[in-house]
Amino acid sequence: MGVTERFDLSMKVFQLLCPYRANGRYRVQHVARDNRIRQEIESNPESIARIVEANELDAALYSFVDQQLFPALIEKAGLSDMDVLPTAVQVRLSAVKYVASRIFHKLVYRTLLKRERRKRLRLEHDSKLSGPDPN
Repeated sequence: MGVTERFDLSMKVFQLLCPYRANGRYRVQHVARDNRIRQEIESNPESIARIVEANELDAALYSFVDQQLFPALIEKAGLSDMDVLPTAVQVRLSAVKYVASRIFHKLVYRTLLKRERRKRLRLEHDSKLSGPDPN
């Protein structure tokens, strides 16, 4: 049982404590493209009061998990709140690594490859001009 605000940590805890081999990889998906419905509900205090009342038990369960159960699971897994990078940070790091590899490929690898090709072509060309080997 995890907490949505710390989903990445929840997935890591699950992965470590699950008795079966668990794949903790996932892709972040944004369902709501805009917040019009949320803003409409939040602008109506009566709606908020009804939602809070209808979700009292959910809020109590969430509070228990957040304050007691989840910290115990984190400790049991041998982790801390700081052990897992949020997915957004991981995705940004992956993007940075990708861009860095593309820059390296274009500026360093291609340059060296072209230089080697030119050198090889020059040697082949020079050997054709000098004719067959007399030995």
